[in-house]
Amino acid sequence: MKSSDYAKTCIQYPAQPKSFLIEKSSETEADEKTIFIEPQAQEKKMIIKKLADRLGLERKEMLELLQLYTETAGRDIETLKTALKTKNTTLAHEKAHAIKGASGNMGLQTIYELAMEIDDRVQSNSLDGLEDIWKDLYREYQNLVNTIKESDN
Repeated sequence: MKSSDYAKTCIQYPAQPKSFLIEKSSETEADEKTIFIEPQAQEKKMIIKKLADRLGLERKEMLELLQLYTETAGRDIETLKTALKTKNTTLAHEKAHAIKGASGNMGLQTIYELAMEIDDRVQSNSLDGLEDIWKDLYREYQNLVNTIKESDN
């Protein structure tokens, strides 16, 4: 399916430069629009529900899957930071690629795109400015962690 076949729904918190995006096929929902959601607990529960619905899971299953994702991605993000600081491009590529794949599978579009940007630039040996992209990636990861915590209550 071509990327033009998809409409993006943006779940964005105020005062954040980016937030995780969820991609949804326009075939299943017509006229999808960008949604700006404030970080209220009830609204965060809806974010989890949307992710679950898009993957065909129950909310509880999605929370369990996101818990596993955040544990693994958290370790990978920290390792990626170290790899970027030490200019270990092999390890940086490995971790960015892993984060990209897991995030794409979960529907976490912004995290996916940031990891892809890091991965592409590491592969082309263009390391300047990657610390800022890593910071954006980490901020998005933290937004997700907070969303999970608050929606699990």
